[in-house]
Amino acid sequence: MLWVKGSGGDLRTATRANFASLYQDRVLGLRALYKRYAQRGPKTPAEDAMVGMYPHATFDRNATAASIDTPLHAYIPYAHVDHMHPVAVIAIATAADGPALTREVYGDEVIWTTWQRPGFELGLDLERICREHPDAKGVILGGHGLINWANGDKECYELTLELIRRAQDFLDAHGGDRPDFGGALVSSLAEPERQRVLNELLPWLRGKVSAEQRQIATVETRDEGARVRELA
Repeated sequence: MLWVKGSGGDLRTATRANFASLYQDRVLGLRALYKRYAQRGPKTPAEDAMVGMYPHATFDRNATAASIDTPLHAYIPYAHVDHMHPVAVIAIATAADGPALTREVYGDEVIWTTWQRPGFELGLDLERICREHPDAKGVILGGHGLINWANGDKECYELTLELIRRAQDFLDAHGGDRPDFGGALVSSLAEPERQRVLNELLPWLRGKVSAEQRQIATVETRDEGARVRELA
C-alpha cells in the first residue's frame, strides 16, 4: 500500500481524504512499461503516459488523484518519505556551488542531484541514488528542496528537522557581517508616522474588503521573522 499526499495543501489540517492510495506493487510495475518507450525522460510522452497510468494502480477506488510526485515516494525503498522545501535548505540548493556545499554540510548523508521536472525519471534517479548510496538519508534536489526517508514516521519527521537545522547552522556560521539580501532598500516609518498612515488607510481598506461581508482588520507590526543569511 502506498499513501501519497497530494501536491500543495496543509499537512496540519489534512485528513485521509487528502491522500491518494495506490497498490505499491502496481506502481513499481510501471517501471517495465516505462522502459518500453524508446524516448524517455522529463517532458517526454513516456512520462506523460505514466501519469495516466496511476489511476489503474488506485487502491479502494480512492477518488483523490495521485500527485505527479508519486514516483519520488514510491521508488525510495523506505516506509516514510518527506519532501520539503525549507528555506535554509533551498539556500544551499540554489547556490552556484550547491553540490560542494551539500557535501560540506552533510558529508555522505545527503546526496546532491540535479533538479528536473518531477515525474517518473526523477523517481528512478532517486531509486538509483538509494541503491548506490545505501547509507544516505536524503537528497538535495538542486534548485528545489529536500527529500529524505526513514522506516518510521517519527524517525523520518525528526530526521527532517535535523537536516533543516544543520543547513541553518551552516548558514548562521557563514553569514558574515553583510546584511541579509543586501539590507533594506527603504527605512521603516517612525511609530507616530506609521500610526498616522494606518489610521488614514485602514478604514478605507476595510470598507473595500467589506463590500460583501463585514471584515475586521488586524495589524501586525512586529519585526520578528524568519531570516536567511547570505553565504560569506
